[in-house]
Amino acid sequence: MACYCRDRLSFILSLFFFIYVIMTATLVRPGEGNFTIVIIVLVRSTTYADQRITGPAMDIAVQKIRDKYPALGDFKVITWDDDFLSTCDGLEANVVSKAAGLYFAKLDTKHPISAFIGTTCTFGNLRFLDPLYYWNIPLLEGSSIPSFIADRNRYPMIVGYSYTQRRAGEFFYQVVKMFGWTDVAALYDVNDPVWRAMYTAMDYLKEKREEKDEKKLIRFEEVTLRLANRKAAEISADIERAVKQAHKTARIFLILANPRTIREIVVRAHILGYGSGDHVFIAGDYFKTKNYFGLPDWAQGTVAEQQQAREAFRSLFLVKQRVPVTPEFEEFSSLVQEGAIRKFNQSIPPYDEVNTHAIGFHDAIYSYGV
Repeated sequence: MACYCRDRLSFILSLFFFIYVIMTATLVRPGEGNFTIVIIVLVRSTTYADQRITGPAMDIAVQKIRDKYPALGDFKVITWDDDFLSTCDGLEANVVSKAAGLYFAKLDTKHPISAFIGTTCTFGNLRFLDPLYYWNIPLLEGSSIPSFIADRNRYPMIVGYSYTQRRAGEFFYQVVKMFGWTDVAALYDVNDPVWRAMYTAMDYLKEKREEKDEKKLIRFEEVTLRLANRKAAEISADIERAVKQAHKTARIFLILANPRTIREIVVRAHILGYGSGDHVFIAGDYFKTKNYFGLPDWAQGTVAEQQQAREAFRSLFLVKQRVPVTPEFEEFSSLVQEGAIRKFNQSIPPYDEVNTHAIGFHDAIYSYGV
């Protein structure tokens, strides 16, 4: 009996040793790590997540990985720089064919693609996710993700490193519920791809509107604007039309538009007599960047216009992303600004900030690399 037990024990130990040898033979050892990360973000665009903003943060992450693992082998980072990357529409139309060409070109090489970083464009991501599922390659998104893409059961290949639009919608809903408001209108620019994507934050409010136990939110009116690529007179007329339409059913306005449009909506409502205290305007001021979007500032124009805007802004609540206030982030922000000047010849002025999308892309590369 003792002999049988010893033989059995020897067999089990031998089996474990065999499995260990097989596993260690197939694992990547330091100095032999051959993989490629491909970065796909907008280049020379006018958006909040352009490579000139996110690029320096990603460079910091790559350098941290190389410093931490100096024996790491052929770790490659490829950054696209094509003309189609100047707009989300261009990216959406070309991302699958371009990525497929690069994927198959590197498939049987020493350094195949192991991950894509990007793309900052909601509908570009949506088009890209099916091929990634078949290739079994993740898409690491440093920008925000709308609720319909954040569903991991439906889209398992995307990993978000920033906020989801649904969380923004939850915040808006909690504000509405806290004050007991019952009539809400949401205004957004359907012609602007950035703010059209941001509008998915309202999906949460629409879901709550349908729930039987949430009938206190009696009305939720959606009012669309069409402002992109239009003349000033047309923009002014469309804003007035939208404000009047929203006023028919609501006294609480949720505004998802660029800061210049936020200012025009609030001022126009004030001119129409809707700013006397019985209306509330809540706007998503997601990105503090004068260069790209402008700032929702009342101190613009003539003295009379400034006074008018200042009065209108008394009813405006601005909601923005939280930026860390820590020594670590201050150091990170300084490095990003230095990189932006050195590599892209672009400074980040004092009235701008290193936004959370730069943080998200840094974290995406670093967490994957380590």
